[in-house]
Amino acid sequence: MSDAQSAYDRGDYPTALQLWSARALRGEASAQVNLGWMHARGQGTPRNLAEAIRWFRLAAEAGDASAQTTLGVMYAGGRGLPRDDVEAIKWFRLAAAQGRAVAQAALAEMDAEGRGAPLQVGRSVREVEPASKAQAVHLSPEILHSPAWRGLSGPAVKVWLELRSRFTGGNNGQLTLSLDEGARLLRLGKATVKRAFDELQDAGFIALTSRGQWKGRIPSKWAMTDLDLDGERATKAWQGRNLANGEKLGTTMVPSRD
Repeated sequence: MSDAQSAYDRGDYPTALQLWSARALRGEASAQVNLGWMHARGQGTPRNLAEAIRWFRLAAEAGDASAQTTLGVMYAGGRGLPRDDVEAIKWFRLAAAQGRAVAQAALAEMDAEGRGAPLQVGRSVREVEPASKAQAVHLSPEILHSPAWRGLSGPAVKVWLELRSRFTGGNNGQLTLSLDEGARLLRLGKATVKRAFDELQDAGFIALTSRGQWKGRIPSKWAMTDLDLDGERATKAWQGRNLANGEKLGTTMVPSRD
């Protein structure tokens, strides 16, 4: 832990401000972000939102995903900056391309509200691509505003977006994402990816259709519960579930359509 972070954690804001300022002036993006938040909150210095935005922008332009997400939030909500959906989408997309789950969810929410282009996921979660090269994920308000969705962790959102992007129109129930692939593409640990799958099952957003075989390196197959499956209506099993309130449900497996 850095001296600046230690000072901040113990409430010594003037020292933290001084140490982070020196590092921010040397171009360290993480220090610029921290300095921005201290100016925004008035910690160790009078509250100055314009100065906070200046530091956030410097860090965002240097490629910091946290700062890019913060600018996206400010533009999207008109918080400290004029509301500008074009700018919001620009910054959210840059952060989403680095795997920032909050930015990915924000893009999906803006699309659901009719405020911008849909989030391009699949490979575009890592690298922004033209719409013709990636599957667009449309996150409906029905999902987005549900307590179950709002209770998901960041890794669970990333896994859902990645898995949902693999739906091509007729392959629900056959969707695959191995733990190794999920860890590599989403920059998560394999154990984190496994927990994300369990969380999505518990929340009712996905259902297992075919259990994989580790020795044969055969991945499990999944169905998205917001999509029809072999002519049957979508179960929308997430409705009425709220993991944010600590609800825990057993995982379910639907019969394989193989």
